[in-house]
Parts: sequence; structure tokens; C-alpha cells
Amino acid sequence: MREGVLIADILKSCPICKSRAYIEKEMADGYFFGWSVGCPRYRIKDGIHAEKMSFHNCRSREAAIKKWNEWVGAIVK
Repeated sequence: MREGVLIADILKSCPICKSRAYIEKEMADGYFFGWSVGCPRYRIKDGIHAEKMSFHNCRSREAAIKKWNEWVGAIVK
């Protein structure tokens, strides 16, 4: 990732509610489980989001960003 670029400028917003997407490193008891990315407002059957709005266990931050942005791009067409 280029130095000085904010993650918010790279991740596309949620295509449903327009919230800024999140990205985080999944850690538990000191073990790395991958990166998660998605809509912070998503909850199953919340009445706003009709589908799964997050991805988990991505191997790298760049892979998570790519997966989210490609998925958002396919929804917004």
C-alpha cells in the first residue's frame, strides 16, 4: 500500500447503506486468523442488508481490500 494513503480512500463504501467499510486483523490468543473486511452496520436479517456484507479469513490486507472492492463493484453495476 502506498505510504500516506488512508484506508478509507481505498475501501469502497457499503453499497447498501453507504457506511465506510472496516478492515481489521483477526487475532485470538496471539494467533493470526486473517483479515476481515465489510460493512460495520451489517447484522444478519437487519432489514437493511439483504446479503452477507463482510468477508473473513483473507490472507493479506491487500487481498481483503481487493475482495471487498470487487464485490462492491459487482453490486453497484
